[in-house]
Amino acid sequence: MFNPTRRNRNIGTAKQGYGQNNRNVVSNSWNDLRIFWEKLVEYTVVKRDINGKNYTFLVEKTRKNSVHPCTIDDIEQIIKLLNPNDLEDLSLIVLRQPKRREETLKGVWGRLNYFVEIDIHEGPAIMLESFDFDRTIKWSKSLKTQDRKEFERLRNDGHKMTENKREYIIYPTITGLRNTMLYRTFIHEVGHYVEYLEKIERPSRKDTDYDFWADYDKIPSQEKENFAHAYAERVTKELTEKGLIPFERILDKTSIMSEKMNISDFIISE
Repeated sequence: MFNPTRRNRNIGTAKQGYGQNNRNVVSNSWNDLRIFWEKLVEYTVVKRDINGKNYTFLVEKTRKNSVHPCTIDDIEQIIKLLNPNDLEDLSLIVLRQPKRREETLKGVWGRLNYFVEIDIHEGPAIMLESFDFDRTIKWSKSLKTQDRKEFERLRNDGHKMTENKREYIIYPTITGLRNTMLYRTFIHEVGHYVEYLEKIERPSRKDTDYDFWADYDKIPSQEKENFAHAYAERVTKELTEKGLIPFERILDKTSIMSEKMNISDFIISE
């Protein structure tokens, strides 16, 4: 079957030129075609049936003082609340432990990958990254409009913040990180996937000879961000008004242990 995603698995990555003007980049081995986020080291595979669909979760072991703010139960609950059509063919969720260099140079809350290959697991995936509580986040006070909006979102998520003459210092908390990743990042990445479904996947089924990716690549990145933001804001607003979110963190230690996961990956070590 024609798969435009597989043919263009490097879309939006450095392999297609994205970010190649940056001197400080996360390197990839010349003889390893995998992108750095596909190189999970030690992880647990968890299978869940959600809304009658099989999902695979890959949970990478965290470093000391690094934690996955969202549990699988948290993410399952959010998936149950979303329109199943918006997650068509997406069934891989990765909780990833970034390398220290990646945290410094390419720190993100999460990302959508249109196609990944992690050992035998492949396909579109949403990744959420763990956070290292040995570090803080510093933002310059010279914020552009979009950065200012994101800063206010982080404040509203419940992160602790201080400031000095030049910068804001953000001290993330488990609660704040979970709010950021679960109610904003995850749904935002689903928004990117919905745009992909509408503009690439579904049209490709009707015309397999047309290069939809070429046109998709021409869409300005800010336009794509606006689409995902609008989707996330609409869905979050609807779920909030219905009283479905927010909900308490679901940390079921019995379930975590029964599925061979490590409790330490989800709580801060004392």
